[in-house]
Amino acid sequence: MASYFFSLAGSAVNSIKNAAGQTDPKLGAEAMLRAIDLHRTGDVPVTPLEAYVTRFAQAARGRHLSALGTALQQRYPSLPG
Repeated sequence: MASYFFSLAGSAVNSIKNAAGQTDPKLGAEAMLRAIDLHRTGDVPVTPLEAYVTRFAQAARGRHLSALGTALQQRYPSLPG
């Protein structure tokens, strides 16, 4: 689980791009904070692990966490959208 967040942290904070296509570390930091908040709720079951990212992205969209949704979509482009 921790490796998932570290991977997202590196991608989100360092290389996320905003709607204008520019690298935006502020947007990345916001995404990381929302990921931590969402994970702490415990609302997204961790198992089965292979479906976790998809469920996490669905929960982010359902809660209108746009920075997190953007980060996940950029990190995992094959996520349903």
